[in-house]
Amino acid sequence: MQELLKRKKGIRRKVLIVDDEYIEREILGAMLSDCYEVIYAADGAAALDIIRQEKYYLSLVLLDLHMPVLDGYSVLKVMHSDQELKHIPVIVLTSEKEAEVSSLQLGASDFISKPYEAPDVIRARVQHSIELAEDRIIIHETERDELTGLFNKQFFF
Repeated sequence: MQELLKRKKGIRRKVLIVDDEYIEREILGAMLSDCYEVIYAADGAAALDIIRQEKYYLSLVLLDLHMPVLDGYSVLKVMHSDQELKHIPVIVLTSEKEAEVSSLQLGASDFISKPYEAPDVIRARVQHSIELAEDRIIIHETERDELTGLFNKQFFF
């Protein structure tokens, strides 16, 4: 995890947008490209390939639930069960309000409804999810002694 933070420090954060609708991908990309390096995938299988290749550099995944080849629910399940991928925050994108609870239960960190209406809200949610994930990594890394792996003195206080 410490290696992950070192690689992200001082570089532009990378965000993966996964949606089978070209227009939806481009709209989100336009909202985020001024602040983040944006990469794209058109289905869940392609997304998982990118996520595995970019696991140390990827700051966030914006994931549509309904796609061909492999849907967003399956991507969430794979990421949540993989120790190397579960630290990457995922914001689910869908027009189905009832999908929010199941997405969060599968490990999503947030939920954005389609159609996208407020770019400032989307940018704030993306930034907030990335910051929370990075803070969690920092806390996890500093609570244990590097040599022994045991909780350090400061953690107990």
